[in-house]
Amino acid sequence: MPKKIARRQAREAAFLVLFAEDFASAVQEESCDKDALFALADEVLSLESDAYTASLVEGVRAGQGELDALYEPFLVGGWKKERLSRVTRTLLRMGIYEMKKTDVPTQVAINEAVELCKKYAEPKEASFLNGILGSVSRA
Repeated sequence: MPKKIARRQAREAAFLVLFAEDFASAVQEESCDKDALFALADEVLSLESDAYTASLVEGVRAGQGELDALYEPFLVGGWKKERLSRVTRTLLRMGIYEMKKTDVPTQVAINEAVELCKKYAEPKEASFLNGILGSVSRA
């Protein structure tokens, strides 16, 4: 039976897997091996994964186009999704997925995405992410 870990830790592990996968796909045509990415999160970064981690990774991966379509209308001033940092793009997808496809309350999904952004990106990106996720939640 898979072990249960805190949702915050599961989100961080999912973020790292999705971020690494996005980065790797930019470097090579083929996506990275999912098991290798989970191993990276488990071993190198001392994070554990569980069923919630896997469901986030699979859900975001499967719904990527749909998730992008939900935040793209709120990118203004010439911004396109390709111009966003990989951290921001990954966290937008995860936050929207949690808001729209899980039982996680909207404010929790936004807050958790913003906290991860503060940890892995520039401070101004967290404000940007918060604004976009807030706009998506009200749409």
